[in-house]
Amino acid sequence: MTPDEFVALIRRGDATEVQRALAAQPALAGARQGGVSVICLVVYAGQRAVAMELARRRTDLDIFEAACVGDATRVGSLLGAAPGLVNTRSPDGFQALGFACFFGHPEVFEVLVAAGAELQLPAENAMRVRPLHSAVAHADIGVARHLATRLLELGVSPNSVQQGGCTPLHEAALRGDAHLVALLLRYGAAVGALNEAGDSPAVVALLAG
Repeated sequence: MTPDEFVALIRRGDATEVQRALAAQPALAGARQGGVSVICLVVYAGQRAVAMELARRRTDLDIFEAACVGDATRVGSLLGAAPGLVNTRSPDGFQALGFACFFGHPEVFEVLVAAGAELQLPAENAMRVRPLHSAVAHADIGVARHLATRLLELGVSPNSVQQGGCTPLHEAALRGDAHLVALLLRYGAAVGALNEAGDSPAVVALLAG
């Protein structure tokens, strides 16, 4: 089975077939697709349980894999041995801090911040997403609020722009969370910022209902 076929199998959600494939080809746990770890791809696909199973089969997670699955101990160990890893980019252009924010791992976040992670680097891909965008977008609203607060406390600009001209305030308005909106405004988010469609955060909130 190729890495592409394995990732497709995981995305179909067939846990039995995934286990069968791993039993036949244990090396699939360390496979890569286009340079990107299959563990990261599985996390991207929302299959966290499968990603954790793959991670348990490995003792050599890289910093991006460890950040995606929330292994703060492994992240700390890697940075202790090679501090320069802290601001490196994954093959698809993301930094470990962005992964910690988007996938909601506060412990990994703190390890990376303590190691000197740059807090406002955009992803080196079309998304141009920054850690604050990722934090505000995290699915668990409590974690999103926590990570966004930490970043703003550390001096991150609330007005950085990602793909489509969207600021973090646009994202908070889209998801309809008044707490996040108020938090961003308190730290100076521009209420009149327009995305590439010409919409302000207020218009985005209105359109999203």
